[in-house]
Amino acid sequence: MLFSSQLFISLFALDVFSEYEEIPKIILALLIHLIPTFVLLAALVIAWKWGHIGGFIFIALGFLYIIMSWGKGSVFTFIIISGPSFLVGLLFMIDYYVKKV
Repeated sequence: MLFSSQLFISLFALDVFSEYEEIPKIILALLIHLIPTFVLLAALVIAWKWGHIGGFIFIALGFLYIIMSWGKGSVFTFIIISGPSFLVGLLFMIDYYVKKV
């Protein structure tokens, strides 16, 4: 689920090919547009090692997106972008506590 969410977010980076003509500018813009994907991948690596910490990070990232984009989109947008982060964070936390018991 997280991978499909990351692929969806990464699709927004493809618009750099229509904006720039020079290769260095395209590469720089592509890297900048892929920062959210890199952050989610880093959170996934942390969550794989420490489930409770990674779960908290995913939930925090979901709230961070909502706070940063408040008033710029509809509730549907928040659900589409933040929903997978909340769900994955919750699942990592549940998995950690189930294994602990």
